Amino acid sequence: MRLILGIVAGFSLLVAPAFSRPLDDSPKAPPRPAIPPMITYPVELDMDRNGVDDAIEARIDELRIRSISAGSAAKRRDAIAQLQAPIRVELLFSGPIAQADLDAFQQLGGHVEHVFTHISYGWGGMIQLNAAPKLPARMSKSFMTVIQARPMYRDMDEATRTSRTRPVWAAGFAGSASGFQGNADTAIAIIDTGVDGTHPDLAGRMRYWKDWDGGSSTPVDYDGHGTMAAGIAVGTGAT
Repeated sequence: MRLILGIVAGFSLLVAPAFSRPLDDSPKAPPRPAIPPMITYPVELDMDRNGVDDAIEARIDELRIRSISAGSAAKRRDAIAQLQAPIRVELLFSGPIAQADLDAFQQLGGHVEHVFTHISYGWGGMIQLNAAPKLPARMSKSFMTVIQARPMYRDMDEATRTSRTRPVWAAGFAGSASGFQGNADTAIAIIDTGVDGTHPDLAGRMRYWKDWDGGSSTPVDYDGHGTMAAGIAVGTGAT
Protein backbone atom coordinates (compact mmCIF):
# COMPACT_ATOMS: atom_id res chain seq x y z
CA MET A 1 0.00 0.00 0.00
CA ARG A 2 1.32 3.43 -0.88
CA LEU A 3 0.87 6.44 1.36
CA ILE A 4 0.83 9.60 -0.70
CA LEU A 5 0.43 12.94 0.97
CA GLY A 6 -0.82 15.77 -1.20
CA ILE A 7 -0.98 18.98 0.80
CA VAL A 8 -2.25 22.41 -0.20
CA ALA A 9 0.25 25.21 0.33
CA GLY A 10 0.09 26.30 3.96
CA PHE A 11 -1.25 22.99 5.18
CA SER A 12 0.66 20.76 7.58
CA LEU A 13 1.49 17.05 7.45
CA LEU A 14 -0.85 14.29 8.58
CA VAL A 15 0.31 10.68 8.76
CA ALA A 16 -2.31 7.93 8.70
CA PRO A 17 -2.02 4.84 10.97
CA ALA A 18 -1.51 1.31 9.67
CA PHE A 19 -4.67 -0.62 8.88
CA SER A 20 -3.43 -4.08 9.80
CA ARG A 21 -0.30 -5.65 11.16
CA PRO A 22 1.68 -8.73 10.11
CA LEU A 23 1.92 -11.41 12.76
CA ASP A 24 4.44 -13.79 14.20
CA ASP A 25 3.60 -17.42 14.99
CA SER A 26 1.57 -16.43 18.07
CA PRO A 27 -1.08 -13.91 16.95
CA LYS A 28 -2.72 -11.90 19.71
CA ALA A 29 -6.15 -10.32 19.88
CA PRO A 30 -5.73 -6.54 19.41
CA PRO A 31 -7.08 -3.90 21.81
CA ARG A 32 -10.40 -2.24 21.10
CA PRO A 33 -9.88 0.47 18.44
CA ALA A 34 -10.24 4.09 19.52
CA ILE A 35 -12.83 4.65 16.78
CA PRO A 36 -15.09 1.59 16.39
CA PRO A 37 -15.50 0.49 12.77
CA MET A 38 -19.01 0.23 11.36
CA ILE A 39 -19.61 -3.38 10.28
CA THR A 40 -22.16 -4.47 7.67
CA TYR A 41 -23.05 -8.13 7.15
CA PRO A 42 -22.02 -9.15 3.60
CA VAL A 43 -25.42 -10.55 2.68
CA GLU A 44 -24.54 -10.77 -1.00
CA LEU A 45 -21.78 -13.27 -0.11
CA ASP A 46 -23.69 -15.29 2.50
CA MET A 47 -27.34 -15.27 1.44
CA ASP A 48 -28.44 -17.90 3.97
CA ARG A 49 -26.54 -16.15 6.80
CA ASN A 50 -25.13 -19.41 8.12
CA GLY A 51 -21.69 -17.90 8.69
CA VAL A 52 -20.00 -19.40 5.63
CA ASP A 53 -19.48 -17.75 2.25
CA ASP A 54 -21.89 -19.27 -0.29
CA ALA A 55 -19.01 -19.61 -2.78
CA ILE A 56 -17.07 -21.74 -0.29
CA GLU A 57 -20.06 -24.01 0.27
CA ALA A 58 -20.74 -24.35 -3.45
CA ARG A 59 -17.12 -25.27 -4.12
CA ILE A 60 -17.11 -27.90 -1.38
CA ASP A 61 -20.35 -29.45 -2.66
CA GLU A 62 -18.96 -29.58 -6.20
CA LEU A 63 -15.70 -31.20 -5.14
CA ARG A 64 -17.39 -33.74 -2.87
CA ILE A 65 -19.54 -34.90 -5.76
CA ARG A 66 -16.49 -35.12 -8.03
CA SER A 67 -14.56 -37.05 -5.37
CA ILE A 68 -17.21 -39.78 -5.58
CA SER A 69 -18.52 -39.71 -9.13
CA ALA A 70 -15.62 -38.51 -11.29
CA GLY A 71 -14.92 -40.83 -14.21
CA SER A 72 -11.38 -41.74 -13.23
CA ALA A 73 -9.45 -42.40 -10.05
CA ALA A 74 -7.07 -39.56 -10.90
CA LYS A 75 -9.93 -37.06 -11.10
CA ARG A 76 -11.36 -38.32 -7.82
CA ARG A 77 -7.98 -37.92 -6.13
CA ASP A 78 -7.67 -34.42 -7.57
CA ALA A 79 -11.05 -33.45 -6.11
CA ILE A 80 -10.01 -34.74 -2.68
CA ALA A 81 -6.73 -32.83 -2.91
CA GLN A 82 -8.59 -29.61 -3.70
CA LEU A 83 -10.86 -30.12 -0.68
CA GLN A 84 -7.77 -30.34 1.49
CA ALA A 85 -5.96 -27.42 -0.15
CA PRO A 86 -5.71 -24.07 1.70
CA ILE A 87 -7.73 -21.06 0.60
CA ARG A 88 -7.36 -17.43 1.62
CA VAL A 89 -10.23 -16.20 3.80
CA GLU A 90 -11.33 -13.28 5.94
CA LEU A 91 -13.19 -13.79 9.20
CA LEU A 92 -15.60 -10.99 10.02
CA PHE A 93 -16.87 -10.18 13.52
CA SER A 94 -19.42 -7.65 14.77
CA GLY A 95 -17.19 -6.65 17.69
CA PRO A 96 -13.67 -7.10 19.07
CA ILE A 97 -12.25 -10.59 18.64
CA ALA A 98 -11.16 -12.78 21.54
CA GLN A 99 -7.91 -14.68 21.87
CA ALA A 100 -9.98 -17.87 21.92
CA ASP A 101 -11.19 -17.06 18.38
CA LEU A 102 -7.64 -16.89 17.05
CA ASP A 103 -6.70 -20.05 18.93
CA ALA A 104 -9.69 -21.97 17.55
CA PHE A 105 -8.83 -20.93 14.00
CA GLN A 106 -5.31 -22.27 14.41
CA GLN A 107 -6.55 -25.47 16.05
CA LEU A 108 -8.50 -26.15 12.85
CA GLY A 109 -5.27 -25.82 10.89
CA GLY A 110 -5.64 -22.17 9.99
CA HIS A 111 -2.74 -19.74 9.55
CA VAL A 112 -3.35 -16.13 10.59
CA GLU A 113 -1.75 -13.60 8.23
CA HIS A 114 -3.17 -10.23 9.37
CA VAL A 115 -5.29 -9.14 12.32
CA PHE A 116 -7.32 -6.04 11.51
CA THR A 117 -6.87 -3.27 14.05
CA HIS A 118 -8.79 -0.28 12.64
CA ILE A 119 -11.11 -0.85 9.67
CA SER A 120 -12.70 -4.14 10.73
CA TYR A 121 -12.99 -6.75 13.46
CA GLY A 122 -11.37 -10.04 12.49
CA TRP A 123 -8.42 -11.28 10.50
CA GLY A 124 -7.28 -12.69 7.19
CA GLY A 125 -5.49 -15.97 6.74
CA MET A 126 -5.35 -19.41 5.16
CA ILE A 127 -7.30 -22.55 6.03
CA GLN A 128 -8.16 -25.82 4.30
CA LEU A 129 -11.25 -25.50 2.14
CA ASN A 130 -13.10 -28.33 3.86
CA ALA A 131 -12.35 -26.87 7.32
CA ALA A 132 -13.98 -23.50 6.65
CA PRO A 133 -17.57 -24.67 7.41
CA LYS A 134 -16.41 -25.74 10.89
CA LEU A 135 -15.50 -22.18 11.86
CA PRO A 136 -18.92 -20.78 12.93
CA ALA A 137 -19.32 -23.42 15.65
CA ARG A 138 -15.86 -22.66 17.07
CA MET A 139 -16.03 -18.86 17.17
CA SER A 140 -17.43 -16.50 19.83
CA LYS A 141 -20.85 -14.83 19.68
CA SER A 142 -19.54 -11.79 17.81
CA PHE A 143 -18.55 -13.94 14.81
CA MET A 144 -20.49 -13.08 11.66
CA THR A 145 -19.10 -15.03 8.70
CA VAL A 146 -16.04 -16.36 6.90
CA ILE A 147 -15.64 -15.14 3.33
CA GLN A 148 -13.32 -16.23 0.56
CA ALA A 149 -10.81 -13.74 -0.83
CA ARG A 150 -11.97 -12.15 -4.09
CA PRO A 151 -10.57 -9.69 -6.64
CA MET A 152 -11.35 -6.06 -5.83
CA TYR A 153 -13.10 -3.80 -8.33
CA ARG A 154 -13.71 -0.06 -8.15
CA ASP A 155 -17.51 0.00 -8.42
CA MET A 156 -18.59 3.01 -6.38
CA ASP A 157 -22.17 1.78 -5.88
CA GLU A 158 -20.77 -1.27 -4.07
CA ALA A 159 -17.42 -0.14 -2.68
CA THR A 160 -18.57 1.95 0.28
CA ARG A 161 -21.03 -0.66 1.50
CA THR A 162 -18.93 -3.78 1.05
CA SER A 163 -15.61 -2.32 2.21
CA ARG A 164 -17.13 -1.67 5.65
CA THR A 165 -15.35 1.67 5.96
CA ARG A 166 -17.01 4.12 8.29
CA PRO A 167 -19.16 6.71 6.47
CA VAL A 168 -17.36 10.01 5.93
CA TRP A 169 -20.54 11.96 6.56
CA ALA A 170 -21.40 10.25 9.86
CA ALA A 171 -21.86 12.50 12.87
CA GLY A 172 -18.52 13.37 14.38
CA PHE A 173 -16.56 12.98 11.14
CA ALA A 174 -16.91 15.33 8.18
CA GLY A 175 -20.62 16.16 8.11
CA SER A 176 -20.34 19.42 6.18
CA ALA A 177 -22.24 19.33 2.91
CA SER A 178 -20.93 22.77 1.95
CA GLY A 179 -17.27 21.77 2.22
CA PHE A 180 -14.41 23.29 4.20
CA GLN A 181 -12.14 26.31 4.04
CA GLY A 182 -8.48 25.35 4.48
CA ASN A 183 -6.13 26.95 6.97
CA ALA A 184 -2.64 26.39 8.36
CA ASP A 185 -3.93 23.80 10.83
CA THR A 186 -5.63 21.63 8.19
CA ALA A 187 -3.87 18.72 6.47
CA ILE A 188 -4.92 16.41 3.66
CA ALA A 189 -3.43 12.91 3.51
CA ILE A 190 -4.22 10.60 0.59
CA ILE A 191 -3.60 6.84 0.75
CA ASP A 192 -4.00 5.47 -2.77
CA THR A 193 -2.26 3.87 -5.75
CA GLY A 194 0.45 6.54 -5.88
CA VAL A 195 0.79 9.98 -7.44
CA ASP A 196 2.30 11.36 -10.63
CA GLY A 197 4.78 13.90 -9.30
CA THR A 198 5.12 15.51 -12.74
CA HIS A 199 1.42 16.27 -13.19
CA PRO A 200 0.94 20.02 -13.79
CA ASP A 201 -2.19 20.14 -11.61
CA LEU A 202 -0.07 19.21 -8.59
CA ALA A 203 2.80 21.61 -9.25
CA GLY A 204 3.77 23.29 -5.97
CA ARG A 205 1.02 21.50 -4.07
CA MET A 206 2.69 18.31 -2.87
CA ARG A 207 4.71 18.71 0.31
CA TYR A 208 5.58 15.10 1.17
CA TRP A 209 5.12 11.59 -0.16
CA LYS A 210 6.10 8.06 0.84
CA ASP A 211 6.02 4.79 -1.08
CA TRP A 212 5.18 2.01 1.38
CA ASP A 213 5.03 -0.59 -1.37
CA GLY A 214 7.71 -0.43 -4.03
CA GLY A 215 10.38 1.80 -2.50
CA SER A 216 10.40 4.17 -5.48
CA SER A 217 12.80 7.10 -5.33
CA THR A 218 10.28 9.37 -7.08
CA PRO A 219 6.49 9.65 -6.73
CA VAL A 220 4.86 7.32 -9.27
CA ASP A 221 1.34 6.13 -10.03
CA TYR A 222 1.00 3.14 -12.36
CA ASP A 223 -2.79 3.07 -11.97
CA GLY A 224 -3.81 6.73 -12.10
CA HIS A 225 -6.43 6.64 -9.37
CA GLY A 226 -4.19 8.20 -6.72
CA THR A 227 -3.28 11.09 -9.00
CA MET A 228 -6.96 11.69 -9.72
CA ALA A 229 -7.78 11.72 -5.99
CA ALA A 230 -4.89 14.08 -5.24
CA GLY A 231 -6.01 16.35 -8.07
CA ILE A 232 -9.53 16.56 -6.67
CA ALA A 233 -8.17 17.41 -3.22
CA VAL A 234 -5.35 19.83 -4.03
CA GLY A 235 -5.16 20.32 -7.81
CA THR A 236 -4.68 23.77 -9.33
CA GLY A 237 -6.95 23.11 -12.31
CA ALA A 238 -4.09 23.78 -14.73
CA THR A 239 -5.26 20.98 -17.06
